[in-house]
Amino acid sequence: MPISDARTSSHISTLSDDKRWQAVLAREASCDGQFVFAVRTTGIYCRPSCSSRLARRENVRFFATPLLAERAGFRACKKCHPRSAVRPIHPAVVATCQRIEHSSTPLTLDELAAEVGLTGPHLQRIFRRTLGVSPKQYALAERQQRLHQQLEAGASILDAMHASGARSTSQIYGPKSARSGLSPAERRRQAATTTLATIVAPTWLGSLAIAATERGIVAMELADSAAAAEQLLRKRFPRAAFVPASEQLTRWALLAVASIERPTQSVELPLDVQGTAFQRRVWQELQNIPAGATRTYQQIARAIGQPTAARAVGTACGKNPIAVAVPCHRAVTQSGRITGYRWGKDRKAKLLERESQP
Repeated sequence: MPISDARTSSHISTLSDDKRWQAVLAREASCDGQFVFAVRTTGIYCRPSCSSRLARRENVRFFATPLLAERAGFRACKKCHPRSAVRPIHPAVVATCQRIEHSSTPLTLDELAAEVGLTGPHLQRIFRRTLGVSPKQYALAERQQRLHQQLEAGASILDAMHASGARSTSQIYGPKSARSGLSPAERRRQAATTTLATIVAPTWLGSLAIAATERGIVAMELADSAAAAEQLLRKRFPRAAFVPASEQLTRWALLAVASIERPTQSVELPLDVQGTAFQRRVWQELQNIPAGATRTYQQIARAIGQPTAARAVGTACGKNPIAVAVPCHRAVTQSGRITGYRWGKDRKAKLLERESQP
């Protein structure tokens, strides 16, 4: 794609949030591809022309691209399919994002630019025009995401820093997290006091244990008994305080059970999952696979723009914390053989069999 095509997204930066909101209110189709808007209460992002019921302005965030919305934890609307409105992204930007996400150590702008055959300033310009952030800011967000995962799992700051790929504490203690404004020490203390509402419900697949924050569901675990399902939640969140389900979580649980009982019925659940940028892209793509269908790991890798990452896709499926609603059971090998499933291969086979029925 010629570089001039990437400049079409430069108009994004000239639109204020007020103008974007007016475009959403008018369902302005001419703005599709220029930005997306996300709704905090549902965890979904849409194109400006989406015909869904409008959210309250205070619950809406704007993003330059679907990629940035997904990095912030939102998932694509199944009604307006905002990804299909995306304008072509310069291949150098795609390659740079992939390099950053798979690098275990920080890379300089010049190193990134050399790998895509551009100068540093040139890469900086097209990257910022396309995504609204610099490669350095993108890399920082990626490191912080890895760091937060480790801290919230109870790791020490030094261990978490090592796992995130940061070379020094200054790379973490410098800019605060764009997501919460917390330092690593604060985030680790927060992890020790996280409160999760939980509920266990019976299903034909076994006991379904759900944990959630006020923002959405953080985990759905399946097991043979209620006690075993609850234990899986406690193992996943060893430092959290668990409280009985709120009315909101009870409603979400009813929807979750309905999605298991009637897999062909589309159910939107608000999710508050933590993962790397790559994992989130895989989990988002899994949600695009309709009930009754499967995709190979290679197909999923191609769908997210990383055709050589089939093995990493399999790993991301294994890290998925949301049973059934994020349908990693629909990911299969190239031969179609049913392989590992964190909630049991038998459950995976039963799910696929049930979803294949008319």
